Amino acid sequence: MLQKAKRSAAKPAALRSEPTGQLVLQERAIPATNRYSYTYPDHPFINHHWGSGVILFLVHRVAGFEGLSLVFIGVSLATWWLFFHAAWRDSHFEMAACVSILLLPLLATRAEVRPEVFSYFFSGVFFWLLSSHREGRLHARWLLVLPLCELLWVNLHLYFVLGPALIAAFLFEGAVFCLARRPGARERTRHLGFVLLLTCLAAVVNPAGVRGAVYPLRIFHNYGYRVFENQPVWFIERLFSYPPALHFKIACVVLLLSVLFRLVVTLRTRTDPPLAHGFLAVVVSTLGWQAVRNLTLFGYFALPLACANVRSLRITKVGHARASWVVIPLLLAAFVGILRVPGGWGGRRPIRLGLQAGVTNAADFFRHEALQGPILNNYDIGSYLIYHLYPREQVFVDNRPEAYPATFFEQTYVPLQEDEQRWREADARYRFNVIFFSRHDVTPWGQAFLGRRVFDPGWVPVYVDEYAIILLRNDGPNQTTIRRYELPRSLFSMKPVQP
Repeated sequence: MLQKAKRSAAKPAALRSEPTGQLVLQERAIPATNRYSYTYPDHPFINHHWGSGVILFLVHRVAGFEGLSLVFIGVSLATWWLFFHAAWRDSHFEMAACVSILLLPLLATRAEVRPEVFSYFFSGVFFWLLSSHREGRLHARWLLVLPLCELLWVNLHLYFVLGPALIAAFLFEGAVFCLARRPGARERTRHLGFVLLLTCLAAVVNPAGVRGAVYPLRIFHNYGYRVFENQPVWFIERLFSYPPALHFKIACVVLLLSVLFRLVVTLRTRTDPPLAHGFLAVVVSTLGWQAVRNLTLFGYFALPLACANVRSLRITKVGHARASWVVIPLLLAAFVGILRVPGGWGGRRPIRLGLQAGVTNAADFFRHEALQGPILNNYDIGSYLIYHLYPREQVFVDNRPEAYPATFFEQTYVPLQEDEQRWREADARYRFNVIFFSRHDVTPWGQAFLGRRVFDPGWVPVYVDEYAIILLRNDGPNQTTIRRYELPRSLFSMKPVQP
């Protein structure tokens, strides 16, 4: 790997606002083409989280990155409380507290400020309302909140499909109980069917209409790149040590044992089985195994599901007067667990609000030196460059695979890093002047490509830090920067890798 070698850059400039949210507010239109990239600027795609961009832009404009962190923490804690309260209500406080502590490592696996935080929150709202209605604690009119939530959710994040799915799970249970002639089941089922219809109609209220409503079912049809967060647990474990996988397996075992316990109790007491809970347990467990990005979602749902299954267990109760002594440390633990940003699973970075120290230095260096593109960047750093450099510079690629044709990744992006002939063809086509790569690119092609370029006489390394590396074309327009900041190649421990 590269040794640590850093050139001093200009003082950090004022950070600009989130591009998509800013564009929506300025132009009163939602970007429908890949305007951030010079490779496929006219490629159409469905912008499924434009609403999150607007919200995050407004928060950032008022309170900066620290404000974004606080909003993220606040929404996350509100989400945790919804699921925790459902667990407490359906079992008892002590059980909910114990299971929460067990699941906290999973809840903290997605610690970045991302649009998915809104999906976690609305999932909690849907589950809390539906389970309350199921237990007869909530009048049916409260279910009308769900279509209103869906109107927002469909424009905030792709997981809005969980809303109708949650209603469908409880509707299926109600239909079965109708057939079994359970008291009140017919009326509850009728209410749920009506709300499901309204919620599905609400999902169509997005810029792409019906296409947007069914987009989550089709998004992987044009996914030409294997994204880390979309990989299954077993695949990640084959590559490197991934502690959340162990936490997930333990939680899965706990949830499975709770389901078996509830099944035994149901058979012995001849009570109605919790079909909706069983269905949701299967769904969230499957989602967790299929993609590590779903581990946090699994953790949230596992809390009330496991507690409801073992509600008949008797454990020592601390009493309501002493409950706050457990609640307060638990809330603080959730706060710290969500706030701590992973710095590689070998350790943790210092706890802080906003950005990690030094993360903007590479972009500041680029702007201070007024470097001229086109830029060849890797997948991991694309959004970073869009935030800091757009519209002055467009990127080669960014981490929205759906915004590029799959053939771009399969025939251009990966091959140019693997094969020198394909690299020369791409370089001749785009005439790159800057290579701007993330240091955290662990792909074999990315590491090999950097090793060859660092020792390529046609390219000169001028900047490297913990996060990024910048190389400039030796015969390009950035000669002044090369003369001032050229780094000796002896600083780099990586050796050129033959293709």
